[in-house]
Amino acid sequence: MKAEGGHPGLRTSERFSTDVTVLVYDLQFRPDAPDVAFWLEWCKKIGGPVLELGCGNGRIAIPLARAGLEVVGVDLSEPMLEEARSRLAAEPRQAQRRLRFILGDMRSFDPGREVRCAIIPAHTFSVLLTRQDQERMLAAVRKRLAKEGRLAFDLRLFSGEWLRHTHELPPVRRVSDDKSVDFMEERYFRFDPASGVLTTTNTYTFRRPAGLGRIAEYVKGRVLSEAEVKEVLESAGFVVEALWGDYDRRPFSADSSRMIFVARRR
Repeated sequence: MKAEGGHPGLRTSERFSTDVTVLVYDLQFRPDAPDVAFWLEWCKKIGGPVLELGCGNGRIAIPLARAGLEVVGVDLSEPMLEEARSRLAAEPRQAQRRLRFILGDMRSFDPGREVRCAIIPAHTFSVLLTRQDQERMLAAVRKRLAKEGRLAFDLRLFSGEWLRHTHELPPVRRVSDDKSVDFMEERYFRFDPASGVLTTTNTYTFRRPAGLGRIAEYVKGRVLSEAEVKEVLESAGFVVEALWGDYDRRPFSADSSRMIFVARRR
């Protein structure tokens, strides 16, 4: 794997720590991806105010505010929040008034108000690498979640056979609609069974913007089973209310590629 082998001139950084993630994010998690419609429909049903942890560039928070919901978005990445604020500035004034972005850690934050709906989209729960991190985050959410409120988040699932091997995907070219961002993306996955952590390395070879060259980002995520998630939720004072296998709310099964949990305060 070249990204970890000292490729000449290769710059490596943790994902979300630089402006590189801002450039590539929409081409990896498109604004019209199926999860956006899912979160919009579900949050409208539960009602606001909505707390989104790991709100990133506003891909989900802004449509929620546009739909009439009060939203607080929390993220640890200043570059992503700068992009989110820039996008929000182009929205109607009413939507701007409904949405507030906060720079903060999902394990310790203060949205400044009680919320009825808390969401953690884009598999972001997995970046909490330890049980202690998960418990701290859940305690912070529970503190601000209304008695009748709900917490929901999604997680990817991986088979045991898949995790036993390293994986390097074929290069994929990604180009923005306006052609201002153009790069080849290579992805490499490696699972450490001792820690339960999957490391994903994305290597980008940019054509545009010119001069960026070859850059690698890595992100670590905890691989969790259904039983592990239920256990930490229950220990944190939550009751699992629903578990779906995809964004169309199909029942979770052994064939599902993701888990979508909905929980309420006990």
